[in-house]
Amino acid sequence: MKKPFGKIIFGLILVILDIYVWGIDILPDPAAFLLIIWGIRDLAKEYSIKETAEQASLWASISLVFSLLPFFQIETALLTDSFLLAYALFTFLFFLLFIYSLFQMMLDIARQLERHELRKKTYTFSKIYMTVFIGYFFLVFLMHDFPPADPLALGLALLSTVTGAALAVTFLIWLYRFQRAIG
Repeated sequence: MKKPFGKIIFGLILVILDIYVWGIDILPDPAAFLLIIWGIRDLAKEYSIKETAEQASLWASISLVFSLLPFFQIETALLTDSFLLAYALFTFLFFLLFIYSLFQMMLDIARQLERHELRKKTYTFSKIYMTVFIGYFFLVFLMHDFPPADPLALGLALLSTVTGAALAVTFLIWLYRFQRAIG
């Protein structure tokens, strides 16, 4: 994988996909986040985006640490609903900040290359994407207030699944298009 954005895109695909065999995710998120951090590091070398690259690496590193938690044996008494909800909340929040920092990196690269139209489109897309992502965030956590058999809960689960998949695909497509636009 020679292109930095290719590393980031492939890493994100690995983070997004959860394929379980005998209860084990065969696409471990920590390895995916390492690939993403490697891609960010390569982008920072290629462009003068040290500050935004450091932010993206920080949030990717924190997400990496949080993705390690399932690999540790945790005392069952600690795995309360409150703990799991807090873990999910922080994991989601750090991933949101990571995505935001990736957008900031793209904006810096477009500005540096004087690709004003690309920067404008990326800025507009980032605002729409982040707004929908935050709405998705609230939707996912709203589902915890309903009993699983409630028809509204099932509808919210379907809506959140479709929204999450749409967000993932659109972001990956945007990264790919951005990569192609900058050459």
